[in-house]
Amino acid sequence: MKINNTDELDLAIIELEKRKVVQQSILLSQFHTTYEGLKPINLIKNAFHKITEPGDTRGTILKAVGGIGAGFLAKNLLIGKSTSVVGSLISNAVKVTATNVVLKNAEKIKAYGTAIVHNLFKSTQKKLS
Repeated sequence: MKINNTDELDLAIIELEKRKVVQQSILLSQFHTTYEGLKPINLIKNAFHKITEPGDTRGTILKAVGGIGAGFLAKNLLIGKSTSVVGSLISNAVKVTATNVVLKNAEKIKAYGTAIVHNLFKSTQKKLS
């Protein structure tokens, strides 16, 4: 836009000042949004929200927790507390093996678990009716 006289210059200045006010309000709004999002409590809330919504994150976390839980359970049930070096190595091998089995077969375990839960609740519903 070419400015040829003082009237056009005044109009251009007014338009630029209006644009400046609009951009400042947008920037301030974005700052407040970012500031609220970076508060520790909101970061924690967002992390838990992502875990609870269906998707890859929840599945990955559940697989990891299930694998670790199965490993510790297998170690404690089969070996227990071991004071010797050999016993400790064997118990750790059992733990790692159980964890890997659960992680590799997570979908099958989930399907069996879902079927068992449905069958249990289905049979109790029939008995109640």
